[in-house]
Amino acid sequence: VTFFRWVNTALLTMWLTPFTSTISAGKRDIILTIKNILVAELWFSPSLRLLDLFGNLKKHYFGPRAVTQNSMNLWFQGTPYNLGERYTDLTKILFVVFVYSVWFPSGFFFGAAILLVQYYTDKYCLTRIWSQAPLLGPNLAKFSRRYFFTTALLLFGIIASYAFAQFPYDQVCDPPAGTEDHGLSGTYENVRFLSNGTSANIYVKQDTNVIYCDQGEWKLGRGFLGFPAVPSVLQSDDEPAWMTSGQEQLSKIYGWSTVVLLSVFVVTIFGRSLYKTVVGCFRGVYEPEGRDAQIDFQNVAGISVYIPQFKLGALQFPILACDVDHVNNEWIGWNDEADPSFDNHNVIFDIPYEGLSRNKHESPGNIELDYTSPIFSLVKSWSRVQDNIDVQ
Repeated sequence: VTFFRWVNTALLTMWLTPFTSTISAGKRDIILTIKNILVAELWFSPSLRLLDLFGNLKKHYFGPRAVTQNSMNLWFQGTPYNLGERYTDLTKILFVVFVYSVWFPSGFFFGAAILLVQYYTDKYCLTRIWSQAPLLGPNLAKFSRRYFFTTALLLFGIIASYAFAQFPYDQVCDPPAGTEDHGLSGTYENVRFLSNGTSANIYVKQDTNVIYCDQGEWKLGRGFLGFPAVPSVLQSDDEPAWMTSGQEQLSKIYGWSTVVLLSVFVVTIFGRSLYKTVVGCFRGVYEPEGRDAQIDFQNVAGISVYIPQFKLGALQFPILACDVDHVNNEWIGWNDEADPSFDNHNVIFDIPYEGLSRNKHESPGNIELDYTSPIFSLVKSWSRVQDNIDVQ
């Protein structure tokens, strides 16, 4: 999802915009397009989340008109959200700001403002608008920091090196020495502009002609598929040169710096994993993290375990798909005060099968689970007799 958002928002805009419109001021050119995208992200997306049009309609129109308490509760469940979608939205903003930073440096200020607004918007939605999401832990945040943010920084450096090397984006070069046409300066009357059909007198100051050169062509046959963005890769001796001497020097420094950046990225991100994979074939590489806090699982307040269940929008509570008679009910993660046994929310009683320990609404007995022919998941828990005291 993150990759497709990066492509749709940032890269497609670059690929679909004519090369000569990179730094011009037209309405459909890159700079104004990126500005409009960032302005929309600054107010439009947060406003839609805060307005929560459908959520307010459910709470203020359908909810008060419900005929039963259960149906009314369904209208007040909150708007569902996806934490992964929120992370991809934030990385998209960072990626757009990084990619177009050379042409639109004020995008950093837009990006900072967007992240600030979205932080407080999401904080408000978490406490007031959105429904409760599954507890995912810090893995998603760690994955984003390790891969998405570092990849965005890498592409930031690579694209910036091409941005400086391809300047000035006009596809115009001076002809080779000895092939110039002279005597072109002067006033030209009634010149007709093809863009709007008007005519005017223009004055040409330059006395020699210019020729077309492709500054934006990707030289796949040079370097490593056109990388890095150095003069020897982008322009050769037998082609018209558009770079000034200072631009060539800067492109060399910037282009080879991206090679170092790419090498550091590969070693840092994938080096440790590759090393552990290779060494793990010959010896153990497991290293424990953290320390024993001397707190039993059963003594952690509010903790829950994985229970096979699924959520239906038409029901207030999830549907269980396992026998929960042999697991601590506090670890299921939710409870219905009207049905403490969870029988009304358990699908195992709707499909009779051999090995069912009891009938619906019967008190659980001491019957052991039948492991020979189960058709639903088996869930069972054991509690320590001692209270956070290890046996010596």
